[in-house]
Amino acid sequence: MSAETLRAIDAAIHAHVADENDGQVAAGWVINVYSESLHDGSSSYYQSVVPETQPWHSTAGLVRLLASEYKYPPYEEAD
Repeated sequence: MSAETLRAIDAAIHAHVADENDGQVAAGWVINVYSESLHDGSSSYYQSVVPETQPWHSTAGLVRLLASEYKYPPYEEAD
């Protein structure tokens, strides 16, 4: 990913968080993407995108939080 694209993503995330949360500032973020080829149905790819200067512990914490929120699929209730 180019530095220009990463800066645009970062700016868009910051603007969105500020718009949705009374001007709060995004202190960290993680984007996880799953993609498939339009030409080869057997080709898929996973990618994570994070800010270049974000500490590893922030990224790991955000991913862990997200995983805990999705521990059970919507159709499966916890015991």
